[in-house]
Amino acid sequence: AAFPCFLLRNALENLCLTSSAFLTIKNQFIKSMAVFSAASYLIGIGDRHLENFLIDTSDGEVLGIDFGIAFGSSVNLSIPELMPFRLTQQIEGVIAPHPLEGIYKQTMVHVLNALRKKKSLILDTCEIFVKEPLLDWLKDAKQANRSPSQVQESNGQLSSNTGSMAPGLTSGAQFEHLSWYPRKKIEVVKKKLRGINPVKILQRELKESIHEKKDYIEAIER
Repeated sequence: AAFPCFLLRNALENLCLTSSAFLTIKNQFIKSMAVFSAASYLIGIGDRHLENFLIDTSDGEVLGIDFGIAFGSSVNLSIPELMPFRLTQQIEGVIAPHPLEGIYKQTMVHVLNALRKKKSLILDTCEIFVKEPLLDWLKDAKQANRSPSQVQESNGQLSSNTGSMAPGLTSGAQFEHLSWYPRKKIEVVKKKLRGINPVKILQRELKESIHEKKDYIEAIER
């Protein structure tokens, strides 16, 4: 049987002694969820299962943890994640009877507009990932630069100390050689800050993912 959509709402209500206290906690829950949703979309945070959300029981604020999957890398999972952020019936149950177009959407729009006004600061910060790319990015970029046989031979050999560098390349030279990959990731952030249709962005990410030539890709795009 399906779980009732008001379980999370009941849990928040049980934290409160008065109706006004519940309204305060509910308001903080909605606003913080909207802020986290907007930020998660911008930097492509994935793996948003229930254990990666915490709630401050003193005021209802939502706290996200575990950002191991970021910058849209969840599209490359064996089952690609297609949702920009988590919005389930349980969350809607807390927001009810107010519509999603109320505080939740208004807060998201406000956050996205604020981020776009500061986009130069955000993109400057993202440049760090060009000079110091994530280890997973180095691995993916190396595989993309090699033939299938080379990929198979070297797959999984990139250690935590980035020991599997190309012969003759220093660490800095290697990063420069592979800088096209983090720049591609940052370009996605730029498109989101410009307000490009999320569906168009996702379609592009899928075309550049491991699912590009799978027989189900057309069904996913539709």
